[in-house]
Amino acid sequence: IRNTGQSADVNILAGDFNNQPFELGLKIIQSNTGMHDAWLTAELKKTEDSGITWNHPDNGYSTEPSYPPIILDYVFYKGSTRFKVKCVQCETTMHKIPGKPFNYSDHEGVLAHLELE
Repeated sequence: IRNTGQSADVNILAGDFNNQPFELGLKIIQSNTGMHDAWLTAELKKTEDSGITWNHPDNGYSTEPSYPPIILDYVFYKGSTRFKVKCVQCETTMHKIPGKPFNYSDHEGVLAHLELE
């Protein structure tokens, strides 16, 4: 990202990183790229949304009683000298499939609403 994203107006990196917020892998990504975590910087989050993306109690695929519910999925972003970027809202998505008793995945999705200035 540091090498290829220099000419970009906006950099977005998203997905399942299999790292919790305090783990070294995420710290390396953030310190080497200067990217921001959308969940942490969002101006608006629903109060009932914990940000948990794996082993959520309402997700039938990933109920592992020996593991606590955790955050493993992220949206990171970074602007440029031409564009400032801010996260207006962040939420988890892809819960239960409408009309079905099961989820899309064992992970909840993360949806970030980014605003360019």
